[in-house]
Amino acid sequence: MWLVPADDALDPWLLEDAESARQFPDSLVLTGLDDYQGPPEAYTGPIRVHNGHEWLGSCREFVRIVPDEQAAPPLVLRNLVPSDRLRVALNKGTRRALDLGEAVLEVRDDHGAPLAEHVLWPKISTWHGPDLVDLELVAASFTPVPEHARPLWERWFTGPPAAEGAWAGLDTRHREAWLHLVRERCHRHPDRPPGHAYVLDG
Repeated sequence: MWLVPADDALDPWLLEDAESARQFPDSLVLTGLDDYQGPPEAYTGPIRVHNGHEWLGSCREFVRIVPDEQAAPPLVLRNLVPSDRLRVALNKGTRRALDLGEAVLEVRDDHGAPLAEHVLWPKISTWHGPDLVDLELVAASFTPVPEHARPLWERWFTGPPAAEGAWAGLDTRHREAWLHLVRERCHRHPDRPPGHAYVLDG
């Protein structure tokens, strides 16, 4: 999907998202990717929407809106079994000790198999508990799982799908989240021996 300026001298740019505007229930807010093929600077003219085959709609004016910067929500880990190194850091309690540097958050499914992995540079903001601890981390590089992807994560926590084509009924946004989980899980598992056949579903 492309946002196409009325000025033919300007290149189109990719459409990132569309959402209903509550204050204008009969309108859509379209968000374009501001990257390699981003919107031209200071352009406020008409925009048309194109899917590569046909025109889908248009608007009279383009307005660049920059949202307010919002602090990332803290990452909370509950009932964590701390390592000796982490216990030492918690006992010290100093700002330097609570800055954990580079850390890896490894997510496992219900059977203990690796599912996903996130590299973090977290700082401990609060913690509770003598044995199993609850940690609240400020992690600058952590992106929470989006709400629309959580049901897919719940499905994958039980293990990979047993039937082929489990992804086929998903829309584009959910297929992207599904593919992300497939890639993450594949990276966590070693390659099979030479000569083994792989089946690609879809």
